[in-house]
Amino acid sequence: MNTQLLPGKIEIQGEIAKGQTGTIYYGYDLELRQEMAIKVYHTHINGRLIRGKAFIEKAQSLLRLEHPNLIKIFKVEEQDGTPVVCMEFFDAPSLQHVIHNEGPLSVERMLLLAREIAEVLVHIHFQGIIHGTLHPGHVLVGPQGQIKVMDLGLSWILMDILKNCDAELLRPLPYLLPETAKSELLTLS
Repeated sequence: MNTQLLPGKIEIQGEIAKGQTGTIYYGYDLELRQEMAIKVYHTHINGRLIRGKAFIEKAQSLLRLEHPNLIKIFKVEEQDGTPVVCMEFFDAPSLQHVIHNEGPLSVERMLLLAREIAEVLVHIHFQGIIHGTLHPGHVLVGPQGQIKVMDLGLSWILMDILKNCDAELLRPLPYLLPETAKSELLTLS
């Protein structure tokens, strides 16, 4: 990866994480003058080529979403045929990491977190979007206990593009929706 992802706009300053679908980098947007997390999707997933244009067309709907507990997506672009998503940078561990390091959370704390997560889900559902891959690794917990839900529906977009991709590659099995496990159509009703 070059020191700049989007020439003249975003300066890459380091790698945050690698996953099954792509790599997340820490960067600084010179135009917007702010820190960002930049997810660069792998060009091939499950042996299938990911077409950036198809991904971008479907991901555009995520740009309009705004909620204080949701990682804001600023840009969805294509670079050399590869999907790139520029989003809010929130420097905090995942709920999965917190539970692993601190052990079980108190009932009061879990109820507070669950309420904030539910508020995000209600908000996005009213916008016609299903998260689809919500699990503790996709919830960031800040130092004051505030949460941010991330990776909003992007795996579902990939699933739609790949059509016959094995769902288990894109979603953690313990958190799989029953409808998905049965290959049923998801609805917002």
